[in-house]
Amino acid sequence: MSHSISRYFPEMLEELAEYYDLAYLLNDVYTEKLTELKKLNRKLNEQLAEI
Repeated sequence: MSHSISRYFPEMLEELAEYYDLAYLLNDVYTEKLTELKKLNRKLNEQLAEI
């Protein structure tokens, strides 16, 4: 069920998770964002090492 909610209502996912107290709905979103942050951090560290 959570996958169908996130597929059909991605823009409302945070509101639905908060309203229905279903924080696990955001796990995939948070995992994706964390991966993006790790990549960005790695790039920044590489650039700083060159300086």
